[in-house]
Amino acid sequence: MALHAHLVFVTKYRRKVFTANVRNDMRRLFAAVCGDFAAALVEIDGEDDHVHLLVNYPPKVPLSRLVNSLQRRIEPPPSPDASRFASA
Repeated sequence: MALHAHLVFVTKYRRKVFTANVRNDMRRLFAAVCGDFAAALVEIDGEDDHVHLLVNYPPKVPLSRLVNSLQRRIEPPPSPDASRFASA
């Protein structure tokens, strides 16, 4: 038995950064993450400012952990300037 989830990732301020090449790279990365959770990436599609995923995952996997792992794959690295705002 598998559960199904429709996930949507939207860029900050709806910036158009998910080009076709980026979406192809995301497909590869997301499929690898899903494999780590014994889940299956059934479909991925979207536009330049958002991406839809259809994922089948086992009931033993918390959806929140799967989503967090997927999000970490697409977050940009922290800005070098961000360190000056860190508390001492």
